[in-house]
Amino acid sequence: KEYYIGSLYTISWIYHRNRMHTQAKYPFLKNSIHENDSIALLYLDSAILRYQKNLVLNRRIFYPNFIEDDLYSIFHYKALIYSYSFQIDSAEYYYQRLMEKTYFPDNNYGHFKLSNGEIATAEYYFKKAQQKEPSTDKRIKESNYMLSIIDIYKGKPQESIGMLESIISAQGSTPGYG
Repeated sequence: KEYYIGSLYTISWIYHRNRMHTQAKYPFLKNSIHENDSIALLYLDSAILRYQKNLVLNRRIFYPNFIEDDLYSIFHYKALIYSYSFQIDSAEYYYQRLMEKTYFPDNNYGHFKLSNGEIATAEYYFKKAQQKEPSTDKRIKESNYMLSIIDIYKGKPQESIGMLESIISAQGSTPGYG
């Protein structure tokens, strides 16, 4: 059992996060997005195999929810990678599995639904993410940006501007998510 960070799904995320780069920038990468994401998915498959291999032993030591968190972390990264590569059925499968948990990534699912043209569903999940995200940070939350974009899609750019201006005013923040 690894604590705090799963090595295989972290390596997977590094490949995916840098998928647009090549060996010229990072020697460990391949030279295409497809190749880098393929490697990322292989690391996630290896993480699942490791999880299954150690499950019997881990069940003797840890509470089930604690063990399952590793599996849901793997599902999280699979959902993201499949979303980015427009493998809709696979992404939806992993998002549905993630819905079993209270820490479901509403914002990521909203992005997935938006990329599929499901604007009303995307808006619903961005609003859920907005409610979950703590407001102690001075940066504007991504869900707020995305909801403002949805207002623009609805032909309401002034409402979009007004919402962001009120958030900036209330929080004393400046634009610049991420």
